[in-house]
Amino acid sequence: MRHESLVAVLMMAALAACSAAPGGGQAPAPEKDAPSAAAAGDTYPAPSVTSDIVSGCVEGSPLVKAVITLTPVGEKCHADVTPASVCVVAGGVIRWKIKNNCSPLVGSDDTPALEITAPTFKAELDGLRESQQSQASKASPPKLESCALKAPTIGKPGNVLLFCEVDKKARYGFYKYGLKGLIAALDPDVEVRGGR
Repeated sequence: MRHESLVAVLMMAALAACSAAPGGGQAPAPEKDAPSAAAAGDTYPAPSVTSDIVSGCVEGSPLVKAVITLTPVGEKCHADVTPASVCVVAGGVIRWKIKNNCSPLVGSDDTPALEITAPTFKAELDGLRESQQSQASKASPPKLESCALKAPTIGKPGNVLLFCEVDKKARYGFYKYGLKGLIAALDPDVEVRGGR
């Protein structure tokens, strides 16, 4: 009798422990909104190739896109850049798309309708990843020469595309480029980053 009583007590204790656990002893179901391990990894989704605007910030993207919209303000044509700043990885590509909402701009060889000057280095980025570049690279940072454009005329609506290839050895940091010509001058920035 004692043996049967001991078995019954042990069975009751086991049943009580199982029923006290969430789900009756089963592992709790995962929350529907919890990110999966793959989603929480170190990679970001690829940039949208269909969008005209891809900032690439904060880490930097191999492809970034900006739209330069020319709009009449009084007697002058003004440029607005969206996004105002882009973050591209060294070796990546920047695509500018120019949309002209002003009257057709007709320039000359000396004063183009629109000029995009090549970006020039302005400042270092903060952070460990950016500070690990070699001293040789910092001593002579390559210029982003392919980022320049001199358009003698821009029609209306006049969609113009400029593709800029960023040097693989470009110094990480902030660069400034200029927009000038028959428009109000502007100096937006580009960030060259290390990516992931």
